[in-house]
Amino acid sequence: MLFRSHTSAHLGDDYLKRKGAVTEKHSWDNLKWLASYRPLSCLKLYGGYNYVFRTLPGGIGRHAVQGGFETESHWKAGGHVQFYWANDIQSWERAKWNPTFNSQAGMTMAKNPGDSRSVSVFLEYTAGREAQGQLYRQQESRWTLGLRFSPS
Repeated sequence: MLFRSHTSAHLGDDYLKRKGAVTEKHSWDNLKWLASYRPLSCLKLYGGYNYVFRTLPGGIGRHAVQGGFETESHWKAGGHVQFYWANDIQSWERAKWNPTFNSQAGMTMAKNPGDSRSVSVFLEYTAGREAQGQLYRQQESRWTLGLRFSPS
């Protein structure tokens, strides 16, 4: 599967301005190729490659690799609840190939199994360099407690 995306980030701009640092615009357009394989009904493996064809500032690395897996339970509670766990690793040339790891575990609730309209509650952990924004060279880790609404 091929995706084209544009990313423009301003993460860290306010922090840098408060510290008196000069800020830069960070933006890129990229092509992302991802392939996935489902060896079991509850497990999906995927991997791929990113190529950044236009970037600001220029010359900070155009390549990235990505891979991971997602697993999900059968629907529980009469078909209204499903548990999941997903892990993703990305390694960007712009961050000197230092990998960023993301793991998310959660619960999706829907009226019927597989409904496109659902609500998910999740806990997420990220460690590594943020691919977006001006702080992409900084090592960081964070925990996120989230709520996601998927409309029909």
